[in-house]
Amino acid sequence: MADQPPQASPMAVPPVPTQGASQCMISMTAGDILLTIGHGRVGVSVNEKGQPSPVPTVEWLMSLSLSPTSCRALLLALSQTVETYEKTFGKIPVDPKAKLEVDEAGTFSK
Repeated sequence: MADQPPQASPMAVPPVPTQGASQCMISMTAGDILLTIGHGRVGVSVNEKGQPSPVPTVEWLMSLSLSPTSCRALLLALSQTVETYEKTFGKIPVDPKAKLEVDEAGTFSK
């Protein structure tokens, strides 16, 4: 019987806090790419008539600094994940204001 190469096992992911985000800002230098993520929020201000008025704001949560190589790997992984997601659940709308409605089968409906 020939020696079998070792099988890769999935890496255990330690428990970490999960944070949702609806906003992303990207900047770069020659040495790194910085992803800053946050939540869109609606604050309240008082307008010139003394009435409350909604004010959209962003609560920035964290920044992630990646090397260009790591960023490329993330880009490929995200691309493959989105492709698999859309094959499974349906096309994701590009418009960020679009409402995602999921039917009983777990796919997007219009």
